[in-house]
This record gives sequence, structure tokens and C-alpha cells, in this order.
Amino acid sequence: WGSYGIHGTNACDSEVSRMKLFENSNGGILLGPRATMKECNVDMSHGLGIKVGDASRITGCRLFGNMGTGIQTSFGAKIQSCLTVENMGDGIYAGDFATVKECQAGGNHSNGIVAGHSCLVFENTCSMNGITNNSGAGILVGGSANRIEKNNLSGNYCGIQLTNGANRVENNHVMGNVYGIQDDGQGNSLFRNSVGNSSTSNYVVTSESIYGELIK
Repeated sequence: WGSYGIHGTNACDSEVSRMKLFENSNGGILLGPRATMKECNVDMSHGLGIKVGDASRITGCRLFGNMGTGIQTSFGAKIQSCLTVENMGDGIYAGDFATVKECQAGGNHSNGIVAGHSCLVFENTCSMNGITNNSGAGILVGGSANRIEKNNLSGNYCGIQLTNGANRVENNHVMGNVYGIQDDGQGNSLFRNSVGNSSTSNYVVTSESIYGELIK
């Protein structure tokens, strides 16, 4: 219907579960801080899919074909077991101090997952993100002090891209992307990542970062 499916940005400590929203004209679900959202589907909204305030939790939600970003969170969010596919923005845009775990992000127009500062991005699967506009990454790390571990990245324009420093990237499987790992920051640590079959380059790295074994 018109406007947003649920507009509750002034609500605190709200909980929404098992809602299905389709083709809302402005966007899907907007909630304030400390929100809890479980098993909601937001498909083909004409804006973003889900946006929540600080200290919110999103679990088991599906975001498909929205005209903006699939999931957008603020400070201190936890996002787990969500599916974000073919959204026109990012699949998941996590704010600072967030945990993104066991999610799937595929075919999003920009990036699969975007991390701010001090985030844990763990055991996610990101595929075919950023391909339609030849720009974007499976996981884009825009901040510092993040841990990016045990993720599976394939078929993206760039598997993992770091634009800041002091991040740890470890035990990721990065295969069949245009670029594997692109490190534009300083003081990042990359250890035990499996990177290969990139169509352009497995690694694009600076001399200012710290590398363990580079597995190709």
C-alpha cells in the first residue's frame, strides 16, 4: 500500500514478527531504538526494506528486490540468519559496533554487507554483489577495528574491500570474484584467507598492512 508498511521510528523497545510486506511505495519497516524483528519478509518496496535504531536485533528476515538497501541498522545491532537478494542498494548496511552473522547476501546492486567500525562479520555467504554496475563488494569494510572471519565470497565484483585500517581479515574463502581482496587502508591484518580464480586480480594491497600466509 502507500507510504511505508510499518513506520515506527518514534517507538522504542518494539517487536515485530512474521510480517509480510510487498510493494510499499516509500519503504518497508522503520523502527526506533532497541527494536526486535523476527522472520519478516519485505519484498519490492520502492525504498529501503528494513531500517532500525540503536541496539536492535534482526533475525531470520528476507529482503528481496527493494529499490534501496535491504537492511540498514544503527549503533550496536545484531543481524543474524537474514537473506538479502537483488536489492538496488546494499544487502546489509550495518552501523558501528554491529554483529552480522550467518546471513546470505546475493545479487545486490551495490555491496552485499557493509561494516562500519568495531563490527564482527562472521560466517556469511555473499555472491554476485556489485556485478550489475561493476562496483561493489561482497563485504565492504568502511571503518576500523573490525573482524571479518570465516565468510564465503564468490562471484562478486570484489570479494572483500577495505577502505580503512586496523581491521583483521581471517579464514575467509574468496573465490571467483573479479577482484579477490582489495586493501586500500593502512595497518590491516590478513591471515589464512583462501583467495583464487579472480578474473582480474586475487590481491590488490598496500604495503602498509600486515599479511600472514597468502593462500592462492
